[in-house]
Amino acid sequence: MSPPVTSTQGVLSTSLLLCLCLLTAPLSAIAVALATLRTTLKEREAEENRSLIGDQRGRRTALVNGGRMQKSLFVARALSKRGFRVVLVEERGWGEACSARFSNAVSTFRTVPSGGGRSYVTALVQVALEEDICLFVPCSGAGTTVEDAQAGERMRRELGVLAIIQDTELVQTLHEKDLFIALARRLGFDTPASTLVRSPEEAIELLRQPGQLPMLLKAANVLDDVGRSDMTTYPLCDASGKVDWDLTEKKLRTGLFIPLTEKSPYVAQEFIGGEGASEWCTHATVIEGKIRAFVCCPSNDMLMTYVDMTESPIGRRALRWTQDFIEKLDSFKPTGHFSFDFIHQPETDRLVVLECNPRVHTAICLLSDLADELGSILGAIDANADMIIPAQNVATISWIGHDAVARLAPSFLTAKLRHLIHPLWICSSSLSSPPLSQLIHQPGRVDAAWDWSDPFPFFALYHIQWPHLLLRQLLIRQRAWSRINLSTARIFEASS
Repeated sequence: MSPPVTSTQGVLSTSLLLCLCLLTAPLSAIAVALATLRTTLKEREAEENRSLIGDQRGRRTALVNGGRMQKSLFVARALSKRGFRVVLVEERGWGEACSARFSNAVSTFRTVPSGGGRSYVTALVQVALEEDICLFVPCSGAGTTVEDAQAGERMRRELGVLAIIQDTELVQTLHEKDLFIALARRLGFDTPASTLVRSPEEAIELLRQPGQLPMLLKAANVLDDVGRSDMTTYPLCDASGKVDWDLTEKKLRTGLFIPLTEKSPYVAQEFIGGEGASEWCTHATVIEGKIRAFVCCPSNDMLMTYVDMTESPIGRRALRWTQDFIEKLDSFKPTGHFSFDFIHQPETDRLVVLECNPRVHTAICLLSDLADELGSILGAIDANADMIIPAQNVATISWIGHDAVARLAPSFLTAKLRHLIHPLWICSSSLSSPPLSQLIHQPGRVDAAWDWSDPFPFFALYHIQWPHLLLRQLLIRQRAWSRINLSTARIFEASS
């Protein structure tokens, strides 16, 4: 179990991050100024081009939501390069300071009610109507995936918009862990053994069955910031390795961050591990049942370095798996994004699907060298375009803000001092893991937010968006956190 984070440590670590944002702002400002000067000197006609682009007549307009997430910035840039006027949307309360709104690629920024629900869907459709949208590319997170699909259906039906998202029924099936595993199993794919449990009693009864394999427990239909990284296998064992049923029952009844109830069931899933086991994630953009863009990279529970492995043996297998899955959904002829998580077990050479996220994956940033092509695919400009994958030797991508704090600073501080500031502040380079996993614990060669021709989102990410989120956590939420994901603007609150 992870050590607890005290409220004092939460205040201290948040305050130090705010100081870091302030102290490094001049360096970021210099980088932005140099990039702006470089772009001006390199493209003297840029101002004239911007004037032409400023004339909105005849330009198609795209709606991109999820503005606080880095994937939305990349999608907005890709669409802008193909001549789209981009309207960016984010939820009120924590999205007003999102860095992507400051991009040259974004023409208009709008906010909608937070938390999903009917008001969120209605507001998205209203924005589409007011802004004369012809294309909707959802980039939001797990919390509003189903609502995005509902909004997409209404936009198609009422406004004739091309929405790059599956229909609501399919999204719901892909999004819910238990429904997706059941679907994959019906279609003939190798899946982990899994059962939905709705009470501690059900879970204990399952675990006590003769010959039962070790199981993981994951919340089935709610976001669990703590549990998503919890790889505890059940039943629990004592120090001698013997199953401890009393400890297991206590954990199931009182120790889960999200209580196990009828309304918040858990998926009990077969633990697939062993020596050398590795996690993989993929992103596929699918238009009318055809994969138009694909990316595969090694993964973990919070991926912060993206390393392209699309043409590796596992990458090719993941692509074939995705193609087979889409073909077996032939009756749907789906249009949308499919992001699958796999685990590979070398001992048996099993490549097993774990879940599907029916939305854009941050791994799409590995297509940065092919932004024009991706913009054409998303905008249905070239219906006959070949499938694109990351360019050969594409740079690994990470975020310098994460690298500086999580990967570089620990090398200069003692473990005792780091533990005093935050108990989960470890040095990732010291983790014992296979070479493949070590790749994703190293800094990337390129910051995902940086673009020489569009540098201000980089400054805004580290010195506007994140100070805003940290101050919100410090002054309004007033809760300690366990981890921070720079790319998705998520602060994972620690269990109390």
